[in-house]
Amino acid sequence: MRISGVQAEPGGDVTITFVPHGYEVQGIHMETRMENWYERVFRSRYVFSALIGSAVFGFLAILAGDQGASSTAQTLIFAPGIVGIAYALLWLVASRIVVLTSAAQTLRQADYKHHPAHTIHQAWVHQSPGALAITVRHADGTQVRYTATGPAAPALGQGFHHLLGPRLIAY
Repeated sequence: MRISGVQAEPGGDVTITFVPHGYEVQGIHMETRMENWYERVFRSRYVFSALIGSAVFGFLAILAGDQGASSTAQTLIFAPGIVGIAYALLWLVASRIVVLTSAAQTLRQADYKHHPAHTIHQAWVHQSPGALAITVRHADGTQVRYTATGPAAPALGQGFHHLLGPRLIAY
């Protein structure tokens, strides 16, 4: 079972994968965060809408010029179109950056940390409305708190419950 969207303290955003007799943790790299940002900001419909809007405002500016409007008025009419073109150019540059950083990420090995179940000394679970926090203390004394919200919360709880059984204590 693989669970994304988990916040580790310390560690930041992680993905937890439950494997036979343990669990693995993989940190979210900067490149992945950039891909997520890119997907949110530059959706295809936004870019195409910006380009269509730019064409419409350009057409309106030309019509205004044919009607005798001043160059200042034409520029003001076309100003939203300029913003749309700038957005589309920014999309073009950002897409190239994301492709390059994604390629760099695939060349780098994943930073999985494997934690066998027998190295877990004890774990505590705390559930609040819409969130779940699990604090894990390993046999070497290190302690990590994993927090999940939304649909990831029950999956996180089930994974640790299946892995640890009675060693998972509710508080």
